[in-house]
Amino acid sequence: MTPKFSKAVQQKINRLRVSVKAPDGFKKEIGVDLYGMTYLKLVGDNVVVTAIFSYGPEFDRDNDRFVKRVSVAGDVEYKAGDKWYSKSRRGISDAFNWSEIDPESLNDVMTAQIKTGLQAAERGKDMKVCPLVEVGMRPDTIAKYRDRLMAGKSIDLTPGGMGTGYRVSQRRSRYARPVPEVEKFFNVPFRLYAESFDYD
Repeated sequence: MTPKFSKAVQQKINRLRVSVKAPDGFKKEIGVDLYGMTYLKLVGDNVVVTAIFSYGPEFDRDNDRFVKRVSVAGDVEYKAGDKWYSKSRRGISDAFNWSEIDPESLNDVMTAQIKTGLQAAERGKDMKVCPLVEVGMRPDTIAKYRDRLMAGKSIDLTPGGMGTGYRVSQRRSRYARPVPEVEKFFNVPFRLYAESFDYD
């Protein structure tokens, strides 16, 4: 459903979008997405910060009442290795939120999110994508999981948000399937099996 903003609300959103400055190395994109949501993006080579605008009632704690405000649900995407990742967790939470009643300006919040994305991209530049869940893992995490597997213990591979997780071990059962791609990823000299479970 395409949100319909009044002229006054649309003008307020437009002023907010203009108030956000693109730092060096970033460009600003303004538009409406496929779902009719008004957005603002700050796009860099390794980081993209997106703000989706909405308008509706929000609780004002100072005055103990609901007030209609412009608010933002935001996402931070960053590139680590050859893969893009999101700071949002699918089905659980946005990377950041902002409202007119927040003390910080939207410009300051989005600038801080760029720094968060750049730090995540730097930390993740050595990440490798783990099979089954398509989640990036740093070399120290891979080594820790490999040590557990070599000790005969199980590991849980889970997605970045809600979805299907996998318990991986040497234990064979009627519910488990062989996962040679995981054997190769963790470089273990034995067969591994994975049982799926709901990860909520």
